[in-house]
Amino acid sequence: SSGINAEWPLRPGIPYNAHIDNFFGVLCLFSFIFGTLGNLLALSYFIRKKRDVPTIIYTNVVLVDLILAVITVPVGISIFDERNNSVFFQYQIFCDVWGFIWTALARISVFLVGLLSVSRAYSLTFPFRAVQKRVIVVIILVAFAIHITGASIPLWWNDNHLYHPAMAACIMFGVKAMPKEAITATKVFDYVGMLIPVPVIIVSFIVTVYQLAKKTTAGGGRGDNYKQNITVTIALFTGTYLFFNVPAAVVMLIFNFFPHLLWPHYVYLVAYIYVMVIPLNAACNPIIYLWRMERMREQSISIFRRTFSGRKSLVSGALDAETVQSYVAGTRVSNENLCNATL
Repeated sequence: SSGINAEWPLRPGIPYNAHIDNFFGVLCLFSFIFGTLGNLLALSYFIRKKRDVPTIIYTNVVLVDLILAVITVPVGISIFDERNNSVFFQYQIFCDVWGFIWTALARISVFLVGLLSVSRAYSLTFPFRAVQKRVIVVIILVAFAIHITGASIPLWWNDNHLYHPAMAACIMFGVKAMPKEAITATKVFDYVGMLIPVPVIIVSFIVTVYQLAKKTTAGGGRGDNYKQNITVTIALFTGTYLFFNVPAAVVMLIFNFFPHLLWPHYVYLVAYIYVMVIPLNAACNPIIYLWRMERMREQSISIFRRTFSGRKSLVSGALDAETVQSYVAGTRVSNENLCNATL
């Protein structure tokens, strides 16, 4: 079934638009290519950087974004295949694993962005109270454990994720095998993982921008300019997150409290928000890193030069080695002559 007026495969009654799907497929391709390559470059940069609080959080964000970019591939294949569950999603175990990873990483990503924004706002508001690195590491580990546990609740009760053509992905459909306590726990994890962090991030973002404007007006030395540059980067990073994810939080609110508003006519919008915004955000983050972090930009340019001009680099390396050897040999001869003349 294809064409503008056709219906969703396996989902009668919901309109299907091939042109919009082509656009969604291109977005998935963009998310995979830029998200994978960009976050690999970012990871190689952050793991070599000094271990301060922003770097620790950035490294975890990059790891999460990298995995999110990679697992976008099955969604893109499904979209280009007219929303059929072929290749990957036809296997139940893959569907369950994909749904678990997607849910856990989406929540962890939200938490990490919030942690980065709140820690920066705290540092700007209380400049003489440094945030301890050990505390940040412990908080991150606890958050990972909580969100992984929350995402695994449906699997404990054998409540499988099912392929949803409208989403082109596997989501947790039913709660048939889950008792009321497990259903309540799942919703609590949804609220804690997706809804509550958004207003916290908005408030910390406003505080960060206010403090940044205040310090910029006051001026400062070289060290202050460096700190302001870090703050601007974090503010841009947080603002990009809010741009992509606030609509997702709104949709989740509507889905939980006003489900009758999600008519079939809005299924494209809901599918875009549910599936596309997270990998798109993961693909855009490396662009911010490359734009704002000069050393990462220089390192990335160096990597590309070595990759695409390997033969030239090998020749240059051979010449350099030959030059060094001749210089050492000449120095040795000069030293011998000097010794002979002295004797």
